[in-house]
Amino acid sequence: SQIMAVGPRRGLVGRLLARDLARLRTYELTGLRSVRNVIFLSSVDADDAGRACPNLNALVVPPVFDGAPHPRLASRGSSATLEIGFMANFDWWPNREGLRWFLDRVFPAVSDRTRLHLFGRGAAALTPAHPHVITHGFVAKVEDVWDQCDLMICPVLSGGGVCVKVAEAVYNGVPTLSTTFGARGLPLLPDPH
Repeated sequence: SQIMAVGPRRGLVGRLLARDLARLRTYELTGLRSVRNVIFLSSVDADDAGRACPNLNALVVPPVFDGAPHPRLASRGSSATLEIGFMANFDWWPNREGLRWFLDRVFPAVSDRTRLHLFGRGAAALTPAHPHVITHGFVAKVEDVWDQCDLMICPVLSGGGVCVKVAEAVYNGVPTLSTTFGARGLPLLPDPH
């Protein structure tokens, strides 16, 4: 999905990327066939591997977290500001891509009473100066994030595996707005929302 995020390539670069992708896929499938027993965090990844390796013994264990969910503070009441948060390692390309998409396509359409809090490594370097965007950088205790935000977002559009940040926010009872891709592979109950 990283190659597709950059855009299709033709010529020598396209052939090199296609060859490298095929080599990596062969390497991955050879490894899966050699171990035959695999634990996946994502049901989507387990299904894909099962189609490619029918004899694979796969177990899906969604992300789990130590301890009880963090108790949320009492409602912020009728605060005039909606505090939304995005927690990620912004040095990882899918998070950078998702943040750019959110800032370009979504954030300009939200109320000026909305503030976006960015938690994680690399956010400051990606964020333009904006009075409604606050970068916090790395946060040592994730519990400190939950109480600062009314809801968390996960605008991930590509990548692989499962978005642990979605699972962790849901586990801790924090309302979460995610792209469909951001929630893929998690055992969430079907919901029309």
